[in-house]
Amino acid sequence: KHLRENCPCAHCMDEWTGQKRIQPGQIPDSIRPQKLKAVGLYALQFFWNDGHDTGL
Repeated sequence: KHLRENCPCAHCMDEWTGQKRIQPGQIPDSIRPQKLKAVGLYALQFFWNDGHDTGL
């Protein structure tokens, strides 16, 4: 849940102000990664059960 709440993508964080667009409590406790994908040699892409798949 911590990773999903702190997603740095443009959908979740305002790219000009850096403010979070996700409000506290908006992400349910049932959030889970459904799949992970290696991106290059050092990054991971998370696919969440709420349909979100951009960010880290």
